[in-house]
Amino acid sequence: MVTSQREKRCRIGAICCNNICYQSQRRKGQSFPIWFSTPPKMSVAGCPDRKVYDLDAVNEGQNPFGPLEIKVVKEGQTTFDNVQYLVKDSTTNEYTLKKTDLYYYQVQCQLGLTGLDWCDFFSYLSDNLFVCIRISFDPVFFQEAKDKVDSFYFLYFLQ
Repeated sequence: MVTSQREKRCRIGAICCNNICYQSQRRKGQSFPIWFSTPPKMSVAGCPDRKVYDLDAVNEGQNPFGPLEIKVVKEGQTTFDNVQYLVKDSTTNEYTLKKTDLYYYQVQCQLGLTGLDWCDFFSYLSDNLFVCIRISFDPVFFQEAKDKVDSFYFLYFLQ
């Protein structure tokens, strides 16, 4: 049995990301179903929702493939102002993913473990209200996160 949130993410990923996110930002890209799946009752931290192929990334010298992470904002919200994982830049008026949020760790670990250069982070309120952020791999952040996991695993978990 697939959860309603997961069903909603799959529907949004298939329809909205191709038709809304990429066309609105005039990117030459498209999203596709993910290359692996998990059993419905098993949760895998860091499993992206879709994969993206972006021709613009090739023109910028990057790998054209990247994961797509989709977050559906809680129903009833009408703006992104109270979404805990986003912060609004006062200069540009654009939202970014907070580097202290667990979703940022999730994205960086996806990139670090797959060797990919970027991830598109898509947060959806409605067809007219969404945020699509391209997050680049940060090797320093990833190494620090990996060191913490290694420390926990070897110093606490194995004992």
